[in-house]
Amino acid sequence: MKADYLKLILFIGFSCATGNVLANDAQTNTSANADAVKTKAMQQYVIDLYTETQVVHRFIKNGETVSCVNIYSQPALRSSKTVGLSSAPMAALDLPPDDPIDDSDMKVNSLSTNTSSTSNGKEPAFVLTGGLDPMGNEMSCPKNSIPILMVTVEQIKRFNSINEFLQKVPSELISSSNASSSAASSYKHKYAHAYQNISNWGQEAIFNLWSPYTETAGEFSLSQTWVTRGTGKYLETLEAGWQNYKLKYGDYNSRLFIYFTPDNYGTGGCYNHDCGKFVQTNNAIVLGGKFSNYSSTNGNQYEITLRWQRDSVNGNWWLKYGDMWVGYYPSKLFDSNGLKNQASSVDWGGEILDAVDKAHTSTDMGSGAFPQLGYKKAAYTRNIRYLNTSNVWTKSKLTVSRTNAKCYDITVTPSTGSWGTYFYFGGSGYNSQCKSQ
Repeated sequence: MKADYLKLILFIGFSCATGNVLANDAQTNTSANADAVKTKAMQQYVIDLYTETQVVHRFIKNGETVSCVNIYSQPALRSSKTVGLSSAPMAALDLPPDDPIDDSDMKVNSLSTNTSSTSNGKEPAFVLTGGLDPMGNEMSCPKNSIPILMVTVEQIKRFNSINEFLQKVPSELISSSNASSSAASSYKHKYAHAYQNISNWGQEAIFNLWSPYTETAGEFSLSQTWVTRGTGKYLETLEAGWQNYKLKYGDYNSRLFIYFTPDNYGTGGCYNHDCGKFVQTNNAIVLGGKFSNYSSTNGNQYEITLRWQRDSVNGNWWLKYGDMWVGYYPSKLFDSNGLKNQASSVDWGGEILDAVDKAHTSTDMGSGAFPQLGYKKAAYTRNIRYLNTSNVWTKSKLTVSRTNAKCYDITVTPSTGSWGTYFYFGGSGYNSQCKSQ
């Protein structure tokens, strides 16, 4: 009787163990199959993005492969990738807009190359100017080509999906009622920014360049501008600045970036050239590229000038870096509820993404210093102005906002002197007074 009981227990145990093994094997196989399907989709995305793209030259800069692509074969000029564009590439490449009317007291104070300057920063080494890479390749793109950091499957695989790779997730600058239900929690985003709600055709400012500490690869820290219009699903934004985001770019160096959304941070937008919507016309600017110089505390200060400007003739939204037009988002990407005819708000400031909801990490914003510390310590944005719908540069009257001043703060100084309207911003994140949302 006892022996029979033991046999029964052993049989049940063996059956359960076998069942668990089979179940685990089934789960493993299911997971492996799902991963294989996901990887295949990512591979197909990259293939589709670069079908018919002609690479005419390659070189290594700052440890990354830069591909020089025939300007007329770039993804954004293929009708399958950019809504409403003609399949005839020569007809799709537009010219930059004329410079707006500029009041004498609103002219942006140019970047200084004088190392003894105490009021202006220096321009970082970023624009492609030639020279040879370690393999002897010329580090510049030929005429009628543009430099691209081409998307790879390995980059996309750092994220859970293609959509997650492309998205920036909703900004807390947008009210919760407008937030996309499919995006990550907005509690993870923290801000210190200054904005103006005004009809406009763009903006311009000079951004102090830093490469701040981020606690994990999945967190980012940035300084940028937002140009926006629309509500709910019709929200459309244009964004540009510098961003430190290891999960996306592969290292902890700040990069030049642009971003746009035509659908309230849904699946229609992306960074840089990642979805083939931005038409680049310049052969010397690498979107998503890292800089060779960054500001340091009590040391050299570096700056970049960025502008979004709507072309009053055809409605394209152009990006300008320094004195160089980079390219444009075609007007046909936007609708009348959004940015097609004008923007309704301009915004500048810092944003960080924390890895934990409703809590803070020690990720820095700006330089990591609070604004009260001032020049050479705290990050700044200066010569802030917007372009009114009469195509005239206009002084900005800013309203400040911050998620939690104990974590990240901002102080604005109205238009005065050679810096015009400017602000200092930033902070160190987690501290004794900054622990939770």
